[in-house]
Parts: sequence; C-alpha cells; structure tokens
Amino acid sequence: MIEKGEKVMNTATFEELLGSEHTDDFIESARPFTKLMMQYRCAMLEIQTKFEVLNTELSLDGDRNPIQSVCCRLKQPVSIIEKLKRKGQVVCVENIEKYIHDVAGIRVICAFPEDIYLLADKICAQEDIRLIEKKRLYSISKTKWV
Repeated sequence: MIEKGEKVMNTATFEELLGSEHTDDFIESARPFTKLMMQYRCAMLEIQTKFEVLNTELSLDGDRNPIQSVCCRLKQPVSIIEKLKRKGQVVCVENIEKYIHDVAGIRVICAFPEDIYLLADKICAQEDIRLIEKKRLYSISKTKWV
C-alpha cells in the first residue's frame, strides 16, 4: 500500500494479482481493454492487407512495385496510460477511443513521391475507408548549395 497525499493506493505485482483470490476480477476488468486492442490490431492488419493488394495490383498495371515496405505498430499499454494522464483524462477504454488517435499506426514507404499520392488516392477511394483528417503526406526539404 502506498500513501499519496490523501489517497491510499493498493499496489500489487502482476504475480500477486494472478495468485490472489481476485484473479477472476482482475482478468474480467482487463477484458474491455484487451478487446479494444484486438480491434485496433485487426483494423491495422486489414489496412496493411489493403496496401499489399494495392501494391500487387499496381505492379501488374505499371510493371513496378510502388511500395517498398509497410510497417505496423500498436502503442504499448503503458504509453497509452501515460498519454491519457498527460492529457488530464481518466484512464478508461472510452477515453482511449476518444482522446488517443495514434493507438495503431501504419507506415508505408515508397521510393517515389508521386507513388505516395497515388496510393493515398487509391486507398481513400475504397468504399470501406473514410478519411477523417488529411495531413501533408510528403515534403521535400530544399537545400541551397553555395
């Protein structure tokens, strides 16, 4: 038990939680978070597959593969908690969905800038994709040589 100001917090190690009589309660309380992370993981894999299919289609049409690589990642639970706290929000599944917009991420690497815009247009043209926000996709840093 740790006293913090006027609050008293019970702390336990993971092993203690699993070995206690409250194991079922612990597992049940983690279920909504586990389900949410599974949904993010599935959505991320679905988008990754869409990019892989687009790459195959474009390689048949244009005789080259516009995508060099696709990388995916899920934010770690500790990072999610820290970000919610930085935003001054209560740590709960609802607030993860409402305030954290980078739980899952996909990075698509292309060899040529024009391929970035081609892929963005093609992925957004799909019926089951809805664009929420558009940011600058690519910028060229110009160096002046003297």
